[in-house]
Amino acid sequence: RVNLNRLRAAGLDSRSYGKLLGEYLLGDAAIQSAFRQAYTTAQSLEVPLRVRLFIGPSAPELHHLRWETLCDPQDHTPLLTNENILFSRYLSSLDWRPVHLRARGELRALVVVANPSDLSDYMPGGRPLAPIDVTGELERAEASLEEIPMTGLASAGSASLETICERLRDGYDIFYLVCHGALINGEPKLWLEDESGKSAIVSGGELVTRLRELQQRPSVVVLASCQSAGSGSESSSSDGGVLTALGPQLAEAGIPAVLAMQGNVTMTTLVGFMPTFFKELRRDGQIDRAIAAARGRIRDRPDWWAPVLFMRLRTGRIWYVPGFADDRQGFERWPAILRCVRQGRCTPILGPGLLEFLLGSSREIAQRWAETYHFPM
Repeated sequence: RVNLNRLRAAGLDSRSYGKLLGEYLLGDAAIQSAFRQAYTTAQSLEVPLRVRLFIGPSAPELHHLRWETLCDPQDHTPLLTNENILFSRYLSSLDWRPVHLRARGELRALVVVANPSDLSDYMPGGRPLAPIDVTGELERAEASLEEIPMTGLASAGSASLETICERLRDGYDIFYLVCHGALINGEPKLWLEDESGKSAIVSGGELVTRLRELQQRPSVVVLASCQSAGSGSESSSSDGGVLTALGPQLAEAGIPAVLAMQGNVTMTTLVGFMPTFFKELRRDGQIDRAIAAARGRIRDRPDWWAPVLFMRLRTGRIWYVPGFADDRQGFERWPAILRCVRQGRCTPILGPGLLEFLLGSSREIAQRWAETYHFPM
């Protein structure tokens, strides 16, 4: 049971807001007991606890709540700046195509910065749309991505929906979009470009449809807020919640992971969050862990809760390391394999070479049989 009036009264006080959410979501004694047991079990296995919040299509208004501020109902400490609790908003999808992971060294990113030349002609919600610092946005994206190869579509008519879809067909794993947006009659609208560089106002539903129709979709879509209000280090975005409104639609359309910003996030927060997020993502490919680490990096910011992850990946991983496991790292999946054996859902097959030190090689076994049974080798 969620009291929306109490949450609104909490305003931007993230601690008070998170306490209320903790009370609503985990306050029930049975739920709290189950959560404690799951967390204790995860700690004993030395693995993180993965928490997925499922919001059904019949309750889209719940996506506007700042679930990322969630606090422990016992001691009121924030739960989701902790790398041992990996949180995402889970959405089901009617798209049953499997998610194919790419090798780590093959990751590529498409960065799109849309800055139509006639932005000053538009005032959605009574607010003017400020020009976007295209060079600055590209530099921030490149600095965040580091060694991940990046292709940029930087304004001047290149940031059109047709061009975006055409380039995504080349097979990009990360689609990083910076543009103005607004909620108009409850529908997300994006200010992309036409061929002449002027505004092409695209509905969020149209973008979702075009991405759904691609044969090879990106694994991660990053909806980055652009600077559009104030000045200096505390300048902020002002998208009116369009990014969090678009995130669930993209996830339901089959995009494995969507990172969006809720509310008006400051540029200082983004500058601290994005490089840490991509650095941690390159470490092991687990996007929910990377989000937790990056959120912890900005925990002292007043808008640390702004990054939101919508995910439908089972393991949270978007890439893999090709080849056999390094003996120094060990094999990570023994607990899962042993659990399946105990449950009768796995047949172990002992491969060649595993027992040679006990029985000898197949050549030696054949020789012994030949000698025992007088087979003319």
